[in-house]
Order: sequence, then structure tokens, then C-alpha cells
Amino acid sequence: MTKSTTIGAVIWPDARTQRSVNSIRTRYDPHFELIAPHITIIFPANTPRDIEDVSLCLTKAIEGFRPFHVRLNRLSSINLLAPDWPAGTSALLAYPNAVNTIFLLAGEGSREILELKERINIPLGLDTPLIHYPPYLTLGQTLSAAVYETALEDLAGYTPDYCFPVDGFDLLEEVPVGKWRTARRFEFSPSRSGDHGKDGKN
Repeated sequence: MTKSTTIGAVIWPDARTQRSVNSIRTRYDPHFELIAPHITIIFPANTPRDIEDVSLCLTKAIEGFRPFHVRLNRLSSINLLAPDWPAGTSALLAYPNAVNTIFLLAGEGSREILELKERINIPLGLDTPLIHYPPYLTLGQTLSAAVYETALEDLAGYTPDYCFPVDGFDLLEEVPVGKWRTARRFEFSPSRSGDHGKDGKN
């Protein structure tokens, strides 16, 4: 029997962004202790490939990809009972944790992340509708209807504006009890002068 490996890949925000959003995740994200704040670029998937084989594939896929900046500055949410879901929500609804979810959407950097997701998912045979959903960072998920409403009220005055550089991503491997560990770090090619704008303020 072929052994499968459960993998994922994420972009980690800078430390200041992580500290800020964790103050919200501790209340509304049941996965708070399983994984740090992140933007998912490979959703959890089983693969017959071992980590070394996956790593070789990803190394080739990101050749020439350059660092960029991400700005998370739009609060959004998905309520399965609401009639006005964000554009593209049908793709995310295939993901089991999408019920009553609150998240931050990326403005700046969204195009680069979508390109990156295509580059690294398609060669691994993971071309699903999820890779085309706008990049986001989860603040709360799998919330009961009551907690979901409470969270929205709590965040009514929340005006996020987090900007940070992205110079690579981490390939993750699932370990027992639903936790994840970094299997390998991938760095992008050094940026040429003038390729990207300056970092913004948090």
C-alpha cells in the first residue's frame, strides 16, 4: 500500500501582524493552537509523493518568482444563511471549515498570490476551485450562529491595515492531532531594484 502524505503550504505574516490578529483568533478560531496566522496557498491535501519529491516540484515551479508585498485591509465573512456571499464564495464552500467564517482579504499582493497558487498547485495535481479564491487570512471559523453574530458585532469598528513583505513560503506536513510542522522553507528570487513598492504601515 502506498503511503500518502498530507501537505499544505502557507505564507506567514510578519510578527506584528501575527500578534494583532491572534488577539482575535484566540476568541473565534478553534484552530488557534494548531497553526499560526497564515494565508493558505496549498490547502490540505493527501499526496502519494514524499516531501522530497514535492519539494523538487515546488522548487522548479517557483523559478523566477520574485518577492512582493501583501496588504490585508478588508474584513469579510461568509454566513451560509446570507444571500449576499462574496464573489467566488462557491469555491470556498467546498472547504469544510468555511461555515460562518470571518477573514481578512488581501488587496495589494492578491494578484501575486493567485499566480503563486497556480504555479505550485497545478504541477502537484491540485488544481481545484479553491486556488482561484481571493487570498485571505482567517480570523474565525466554524462558528455557531450566535458566536458568529457576536464576532461581527465585536469587530464592527475594526479597521485592519496590515502590510508586510513576502519573500517565500513554507511547505507544511501534517503531524498527529491535526497540527502542522514546516517541512521546508522556499525563498523567492531576489527582487530587482524597483520591482515592488515600499512597505506600508500597519
